[in-house]
Amino acid sequence: MILGISPANSLNTCGTNYCTNRPENDHKIYPQLIQRPLLGAQRNDTFERSTNISQLNPSLPVSFKGFACSSDNFAPKNLYDVPCASCGCQTILLRRLNAFTRDARDKKGEELADILQSKSRIYKKTEGEVVAQIIEHLKTHPDDNLLNSVRTLNRTYLENLEQSQIEILERVKKTAVKGLNATQGRAIAELVKNTKTDIKDKAKEPFKRKDFLEKLEQHRKSLHSQYAGKFEEICEIASTLPSSTDSAPAFFAKYSRRSSGEIAYRLLSHSLATTEHVIPKNPAYGGEDKTDNYIVMCGDCNWKRSSMPYTKWLQVQPGMRNNFKRYIAEITERIKIGELGEEYATYPFEVIKTVEGQSKGQITAYSEPHIDQIRITKGAGPLPRRTANFKRRLEDAEKTRDMARGRLLSLRERKQALQDDPEYKLIIEYHQIKHLLETKSDEKSKAEDELHGVEKSLLVNAARIKKKKQYEAELKTPGLKPAARKQTEQRLESVKKKLTEAGVESLKEREKALEGEIAELSRQILDLETKQEQPLMIMKIPETLMEYEKTLGKKEQTPDIVEQLKILRARRFEIQNKISDIKIDEKIAAAEQKYATAELCYQNLSAMSLY
Repeated sequence: MILGISPANSLNTCGTNYCTNRPENDHKIYPQLIQRPLLGAQRNDTFERSTNISQLNPSLPVSFKGFACSSDNFAPKNLYDVPCASCGCQTILLRRLNAFTRDARDKKGEELADILQSKSRIYKKTEGEVVAQIIEHLKTHPDDNLLNSVRTLNRTYLENLEQSQIEILERVKKTAVKGLNATQGRAIAELVKNTKTDIKDKAKEPFKRKDFLEKLEQHRKSLHSQYAGKFEEICEIASTLPSSTDSAPAFFAKYSRRSSGEIAYRLLSHSLATTEHVIPKNPAYGGEDKTDNYIVMCGDCNWKRSSMPYTKWLQVQPGMRNNFKRYIAEITERIKIGELGEEYATYPFEVIKTVEGQSKGQITAYSEPHIDQIRITKGAGPLPRRTANFKRRLEDAEKTRDMARGRLLSLRERKQALQDDPEYKLIIEYHQIKHLLETKSDEKSKAEDELHGVEKSLLVNAARIKKKKQYEAELKTPGLKPAARKQTEQRLESVKKKLTEAGVESLKEREKALEGEIAELSRQILDLETKQEQPLMIMKIPETLMEYEKTLGKKEQTPDIVEQLKILRARRFEIQNKISDIKIDEKIAAAEQKYATAELCYQNLSAMSLY
């Protein structure tokens, strides 16, 4: 199972937490707040405070007027397309994330590319770059799934990634040797040397920036105060090391050893909608589980902020000033159109006060404090006013519908074109013969098993059959005395009775029938294998061409060879596509379902826009 995670001061939609132990002064160690890899955690896990309590005044008076509510039941978090109050990105619901993971992990080629493209507005920057590279790769490798694509791209970028890591480590070493005392300089130089060795060792796990930063931080304890400034400079250089959160090559390196499901989940997990406690839920800070202490944040911002005060957080995410206004405007609109209940009527007004207090007035927004009155006057339908966000949702629904319709029409045209294709007919014939061969082979296997049982039963009764023949021979002996004849006849009758009860005669008949059935099935299988020879040649074309491409690839790449390779690849992809189209009816059925769903969604939104 793949776990979603969120900080302890804000529980995730699935009820698990983003959790890790961060050093007391990690805002100094990680000036860019580079996110650590996601780790599973239990619900009762907590964050260690990343800042001093004095940095966030727990005695700051905050007036809680919202109602008690668990973070899992916070309704705005469960709305579709709510923007993150911090970075402004579009968030995704957990059920949609899980559905995306299920869809993407088992698909290949064009289908996988379509699924990845459908979430293009939700990806974070690095994940967007990763997806763009995967989609481009799938155009020339239609048989690759998500994991194979990532592995191939990793091989492409790994050398450049390692070179970049080593260059940054060398800067760390030079700065340490020149700026620190001799002992500390040698210690950090040794750490860099060992890390470089690990990077070059292909047998080990990919290099993790987190591990290096933690080892580097251990040297702070024995550092003299006069070198504190230089050590901060070293940490800043080290924090620029590529990681899977800010570098596509590092992403490929890390997830080349994971599963397709883990990769799919990771692509969107940082955009997962989570509930953020404005005032951390910690006895030292006094945060409570109430609606006016909740805002919706993506998992990425939620983890990074941890319990950092908003005055510090704005240095990391200055865009929150405008994004919080956008968040409040969106929630206000959702309340007006009836997507949130009456109990949230004053939520925007109340949470603004909480955020203003915690940011010392640096983050604020405007909201109508009497939305409940507006809702009463609007009656059964939503208000006529629509925000730009609603228009965007309608445009997105129309775009999704058009893409689904285009995909469906494309598949239908493809099916029509394939009906008269002689190669496709041979591929169909191959699969039909293959199915018949499997059926006949199964029948033959069952018949052989049954014959084995019959022979075993006959073997058990062989001694009785021998006695039967012996008694019959004795009765034919001339001059047999009457008493001996009578005794032999009784014995013969007894043996015949036992043989009849065992069904020996029927077993012999069945044995003969099974032998004939097996012989006939063997003949049919031989005929089918003969018929399969020509279609089998078509099925082997991609493999043959692949081997030929490898041979040509080793030669000097003259214009003629390059042109040959281009023709070979085009031919290979053509046959591979025809082979994959054996299930085109299933693809069309799935496309029809997607189109029907997209059309219904668009019609529902269009109906709402008429109010």
